[in-house]
Amino acid sequence: MGYLTVKTVEEVNEILASFKVNREIERIKIFEGLNRELARDIYAPISLPPFNRSAVDGYCVNWEDVSGASESLPIFLKVVENIEMGQKPKKQLGRDEAMMVATGSMLPEGANAVVMVEETESLAEDEVAIYSSVACYENVLLAGEDVKQGELVLPKGTKLTPENISLLAALGITEVEVLQRIVVGILSTGDELVELGEEINLGQIYNSNGPGLIAAVSSCGAIPRYYGIIKDDFNILKESLEKAVRECQLVILTGGTSIGTKDYVVKAIEGLGKPGVLVHGIAIKPGKPTIIGAVNSIPIFGLSGNPFSALLGFRLFVQKLLAPTEEVFVEGKVARNIPSTGGRRDYIPVNIVKKEDGLWLNPIFSKSNSIGVLSKMDGLLVIESGSEGLEEGQIGKVLLKEGKSYGLFK
Repeated sequence: MGYLTVKTVEEVNEILASFKVNREIERIKIFEGLNRELARDIYAPISLPPFNRSAVDGYCVNWEDVSGASESLPIFLKVVENIEMGQKPKKQLGRDEAMMVATGSMLPEGANAVVMVEETESLAEDEVAIYSSVACYENVLLAGEDVKQGELVLPKGTKLTPENISLLAALGITEVEVLQRIVVGILSTGDELVELGEEINLGQIYNSNGPGLIAAVSSCGAIPRYYGIIKDDFNILKESLEKAVRECQLVILTGGTSIGTKDYVVKAIEGLGKPGVLVHGIAIKPGKPTIIGAVNSIPIFGLSGNPFSALLGFRLFVQKLLAPTEEVFVEGKVARNIPSTGGRRDYIPVNIVKKEDGLWLNPIFSKSNSIGVLSKMDGLLVIESGSEGLEEGQIGKVLLKEGKSYGLFK
C-alpha cells in the first residue's frame, strides 16, 4: 500500500480547521483556574474600586479649601477623623476640614482630593497645615475607575493567567465555568522500543516519543493518557487504538505510519469507522509519512517514529487543535548554502547567532531521527516548496523553538 495523495501544509490546515474537539463544561475554583479556558463571558458584579479611595498617604480635603496653599502661605484645616485602612468613614467631610488617610483608604462624602503627607505638617492632634494646593480628584481613585459594574472583563475563550485570577478575586468571584481539559491518548508503536527503567538489549532503543509527547500535551493544558508501547501486531494495535478512541477526545500514535510491511496505523484507523484516514503523506521534511484521520469525530494523528519528526508534527498539526498559538518567526542570513528539493517544505534546525551585521543562521544538518538536535537548536529554518534552497548570505525565515524569545535575537 502506498501513500494516499500527498497534501501540502495548507491543504492539511484546511482539513484541521474542520475538526472540532468535543469538550464539556465544568465549574472550578479560581485557585485551580490557571491556563484553563473560560466557557462563559465574565461580567463584573461590582465596580473596582468599589468606592472612592486615596492613592497616597496624606489628608483628604475639599480641593477648594486648599486652593492657593503654598509653603509661604499655608492653609490650616481642622482634622476631624483618622480613617483606618478597611474602615468606613464615620462622618461626612465638612468645609475647612481634613481627615487623615492611608493609601487605599475609603474617602468620605465631601472629600474630592488628597494632599500627600509630604506636603503637610501636623500641628496638633486636630490641626494640620497644608503647604500645597491640589486639583479636584488629585490623588483619588474614583469608584469604577478601573472596572465598572456590569462591564465585560473576561470574554469566553480567555485562558486564565495569574493576572486574570487576581482580577476575579478582586471582584469577589470564587468559581468560574471552564471547558474541560482535553484528554489525549498517546500510543508508541514499535517492536524495538523499551520503556524507561527496563533492561535494554542491542537492537533496542528507549521510548523517547512517549515521554516527549506527554510533556508536549501537558504544555498545551491537556491531559495525557499514556497507553504504553504497542508491538507491531495489527490486532493488538487495533484493539489498543479502539480503546484510546473510546476513552479520549484526541489520539496520537507514533511509528507505523509509513508503507512498510509492519506499518499498520492506516489499516487500524480505517478498520475503526468513518471518516477514517483523511491525510497520509504531507509535503514536508521531516515528517512526510504523517497520518491524520478521525473516527466517530475523534481526531487521530499518526506521527513519524523519529523523535524529531514526531515533535515537529505535534507542533505543526496537533497543537492547532489543543492550544492554537501564533507562530513566532525571526529572519536572518544563512551561514552556508542550504540545498532543498522542490515540491515540499523543508524544516532545517538552526542555531541563531547575533552579530554586528544582524542575525546569522547556522544550520545543524542531521538525519530526521537525530534527537540530540532538538535540545541544541534555536529554531527551524523554513524553506518553502517552490524554492531550491538558499545560498550563503541570503535571508531565511526561522520558526522559533518553543520557549525561545524573539527578544533574545533583537
